[in-house]
Amino acid sequence: MFKYLRSSSLIVAGLLVCNFFVGARAAQYVPVPPPGAGVPAAGFPVVPGYGFFPYGGGYWNGQAAMLDAYGNVGLDQEKARILREQSNQARLETKKKVLDTMAYERAHKYWFTDEQADINAKRIQAAMNNPPLAEITSGRALNTLLPFLDRLATEGSQGAPVPIDPQVVQAMNTTSGGQPGNAGLLREVNRLEWPVATLGPNQQKLDEMLKQATYAASQGPVSPTVISQLNKQTALVTQDVKDKLYKNAVDGGEYIQANRFLDRVREANKALSQPNITQMLAGAMGPRGDTVDAVVQSMMSRGLTFVAAQPGQEGAYVAMHRGFVNYGLSTSTPDTGFRVRLSGQAGVTAKN
Repeated sequence: MFKYLRSSSLIVAGLLVCNFFVGARAAQYVPVPPPGAGVPAAGFPVVPGYGFFPYGGGYWNGQAAMLDAYGNVGLDQEKARILREQSNQARLETKKKVLDTMAYERAHKYWFTDEQADINAKRIQAAMNNPPLAEITSGRALNTLLPFLDRLATEGSQGAPVPIDPQVVQAMNTTSGGQPGNAGLLREVNRLEWPVATLGPNQQKLDEMLKQATYAASQGPVSPTVISQLNKQTALVTQDVKDKLYKNAVDGGEYIQANRFLDRVREANKALSQPNITQMLAGAMGPRGDTVDAVVQSMMSRGLTFVAAQPGQEGAYVAMHRGFVNYGLSTSTPDTGFRVRLSGQAGVTAKN
């Protein structure tokens, strides 16, 4: 009996010792073979890296896994906060760079007003440096220099007085407020020399209508009905000139000459439609003064601009343009450049 009990006790003790060593080994982490290296037990996933076998030491194994997971969660949260802050800083830095780029573009962009200023400067330069005769006689070069010279005088850059012949001043044709039309032909309406290609019944009627309208304009504004009749009669004369060309009654030169004259008539019709035509015919709308600065001041103060010269007035326009250029060259505008006066050319300087 005692022998039997002793044998049983030894067996139980041996089983307990074996169970202790097996449980301790099962609770340890062991490397898990990579996928494909072996077939895992059915129902248990294979986790890459390190893991544990599901047999033995379950309580302590679970506690260790829980603590490990809890620590990993805390680390991941802190990393997420750091990444979020870095993202916010990068967003602010990007916004700052965008604003800096926009400010740079605004400071260096070639705006429309900058382009217009450069174009205007080029126009003034072209008007000052021997423009074509057509630019002078059409009044475009003079109109370009008018505000330029007026600005010089306003800024205190007064040049030497440049005299202008009174006959030159009287020969200028002007209009107010940029209104269309040229009354130059109306001033000599009683002695018009019609081109050969325009002669005929319609031309004679148009000549008489122009004289009557000019006389009416000297007394007051011309009615729209009279202007409409003038335009229709001018169109009839224009058609007569075309018919003569088609019938070889006139040559190309005569045809061009007639059309240029009819262009002057159309401009006169436009001038007759202006409300201030009476003042224009009386000479009250022309420039005044015997010096360039006086002429410029009189025109700018009343909003006048030059219009094209009539035949025979080209010399007066050239003289007025030369006076404008000389006045511009004589202004005492501040300049830090070194200048050398060229010999034999008064009023002309070279700049380094």
